Amino acid sequence: MTDTPLVFISYSHDTPEHKRWVAALATGLREKGIDVVLDQWDLSLGDDPTRFMEAGVRDASRVLVICTPEYLRKASDGRGGVGYERLIVTAELVHDVGTRKFIPIVRRADGMEKTPKFLGPRIYADFSDDARFDEEFDRLVHELHGVPPVQKPPLGPSPFAPAPVEALAATAVPEATLPPPVALAPAEDPAQVYRTGMDLIRQGDLVGWRLQAKKLRRTAFKELRAWHPPYAASGPPREKEAAEEALSRALSSLAPLFALALAAVESGHTELRSQRALLDELLTPPGWPVHGVTTLIDYPKTFVYIYQALHGATCLHTGQADLALTFVETPLRQRWEGKYVPLWRDSYAIGWPPGLPESCIWAWEFLQSMPARCPWLLEIFDDQESFLTALSAYYMALNVFELAWTIPNQPAALQAKQIRLEIPPLFFLLHDKLDERPVRLLMRNRDAIRSTWTSLKVTEQAMRDAWPAWMEHDKAWMLGLRRFWMSEPPHAAFLKDLA
Repeated sequence: MTDTPLVFISYSHDTPEHKRWVAALATGLREKGIDVVLDQWDLSLGDDPTRFMEAGVRDASRVLVICTPEYLRKASDGRGGVGYERLIVTAELVHDVGTRKFIPIVRRADGMEKTPKFLGPRIYADFSDDARFDEEFDRLVHELHGVPPVQKPPLGPSPFAPAPVEALAATAVPEATLPPPVALAPAEDPAQVYRTGMDLIRQGDLVGWRLQAKKLRRTAFKELRAWHPPYAASGPPREKEAAEEALSRALSSLAPLFALALAAVESGHTELRSQRALLDELLTPPGWPVHGVTTLIDYPKTFVYIYQALHGATCLHTGQADLALTFVETPLRQRWEGKYVPLWRDSYAIGWPPGLPESCIWAWEFLQSMPARCPWLLEIFDDQESFLTALSAYYMALNVFELAWTIPNQPAALQAKQIRLEIPPLFFLLHDKLDERPVRLLMRNRDAIRSTWTSLKVTEQAMRDAWPAWMEHDKAWMLGLRRFWMSEPPHAAFLKDLA
């Protein structure tokens, strides 16, 4: 491997001796060409330990979990830094089942339980016996560099082959007829990135796909780091034309990454469908300022807003509404309150992005212009109208989903007609242009949408009973914008048509 492995170490501060042992392990790894993120070195006065842990777990290629009885106890109780890391690790494991990112390092153990339950059953490195330190350390270094300590021998020919080698050679498939390996696409061409991503998925080359993703992440966030310094003093522009131009330049850095991610979504590949890792990176881009002008600090929520809309439109277009509605339930950290809320309840991420600036109408108009700004989207959608149909159907599905959530969580407010819609129902504004096409697309995804209220333990009858009042809420919302002219919302017949 040519890239330097980056390792994050998660441990509990049991004793000064234990801290010194962890530091010595980290020092030894660095001497073997492995970069290490360790709080003793990288966490300073004034830093936010929560963000440090989030970034450490997210950005590292591997995470070493130093297991001691005290670590296990804190992880089980959910207390302190270790408890918080347990939540992050669990979220990653749920969204990437089978990941080998986390390596348990057993330093001490009491009884049978040696590793925390949240890591599940996985092979660990046993450093509990200091006499075997060198052996285990060498094994760990090989693992982190991706070089097996014992090379697997090549596979020889079968001794029971039915024909001699000469005959086999004569009937072998000519090399020229074999499919050539897929070359990685240049990062600056999102359309080619999309096509390359689809080729890699079709050939089942997940290693190649992940190499492409790694390359694109490095380039995208490097370019993005060069975008924001001019706005450090006064923040991004607020005037419409200048704000849209600034956002378009930022999105040009992210476009190849978006193209590859949406190729994975469109393919429906089970191992690539989850986009949680990309969402985390968009929310806290590497090198993004965490102090200074508020509008700049919060600006990444604009990237999340754009991507969730493209993701949702792609899902509806390809009949995967379930994936779209699962994605918007991803928890996002609220920087000011220090808590998490689902993406769909974060106003910046779902309808009022800081970069446009906090105007849902303006943001909706920007979304409609995305195929013109990013022509590579037409690799996914047939044309501009196809994209707008899918975008409108996606926000209709979100509107249905919000009702399903509201019934069990805010029944009194629903009955009293005091609901504040979290997701702007701006699909109204496309009705004249698209007629019934978004509703027909919504109906083609009806089974996946129905499953959302089933998962919330909401019956179809409860949805039908609440639907008329919900449609009135939608109309009232649009009346508040003085943009309403229809007798009924365009998807008013959705539940009736499910019968």
